[in-house]
Amino acid sequence: MATDEREALIERLVAKVRAWGLEAPAVFLLESHSPLSFLGSQALVFLEPLFRMAGQGRFAEDWAQALEDRDIVEQIVRRIEADSL
Repeated sequence: MATDEREALIERLVAKVRAWGLEAPAVFLLESHSPLSFLGSQALVFLEPLFRMAGQGRFAEDWAQALEDRDIVEQIVRRIEADSL
């Protein structure tokens, strides 16, 4: 995944978290489940055909790639925490 695509993906997620007012639960969830992020990415790979049938194939593909890298999860947490201060 290219750097600009990754940044856009992170920014979309952070914007949605802020819009819904779920900064604290999102940070808690991401930090507590970061060791399992690779398993989550593999689950998305496994479920990708279902997402494709629902018209969300790109969503599953992008997040599967993002969750494989723990650094991206940490970037999301840092961005949410920085925006909520």
